[in-house]
Amino acid sequence: TAQRPAPEVQYLDPRSLLIDSNIREDLQLDPDFVASIAELGVLVPIVAVRLADGGIRVRFGNRRTAATVKATRPTVPVVVVADEATDKASEIERIVSQYAENTRRAGLTLSEEVGVVSALFDLGMSAAKIARRTKMPRPRIEAAKTVAGSNLAPTGMAVHGLDIEQAAALAESEGDPGARDVVPRLVESAPQGPRRFDHE
Repeated sequence: TAQRPAPEVQYLDPRSLLIDSNIREDLQLDPDFVASIAELGVLVPIVAVRLADGGIRVRFGNRRTAATVKATRPTVPVVVVADEATDKASEIERIVSQYAENTRRAGLTLSEEVGVVSALFDLGMSAAKIARRTKMPRPRIEAAKTVAGSNLAPTGMAVHGLDIEQAAALAESEGDPGARDVVPRLVESAPQGPRRFDHE
């Protein structure tokens, strides 16, 4: 049996890459994503295959490729994993793999997001710098900082499903003399929606 060539990392002009057929109909190139690519580049290399004529076709990373072009970065890291196969079995594999890549990807939990903000503050970054580097809204950063300094708020997120802003409000009530009465009402009202929570 023929041995598959070892994957190789290349830094290529994103405009030279061929975009593969993809199950994602809308690449969703929101401004924050493009701005992040412009500032930091592509952090997870694009996965591609080599065509018989030497061209490189993107297999995973169409969105990152398009964002790099829009951000006018000159190169993007690409892992070329194999020569392109065009048979029916390979096409089935492409579709199933793209489905798995896009649906099995998990975002950060709220607790992990709070941890990111807390760690950046601990490293001496200001809220303004954190907002600039992470593209996280400033009020959310301040709320996450409040949650990180609380004993009660993280439990409110983990156990009672509060979002970061609600958990921050809970943290602000923590030192209040009447907190024993307020906290249960806040927790109970959270599932009823923002209006009910804000009212409480």
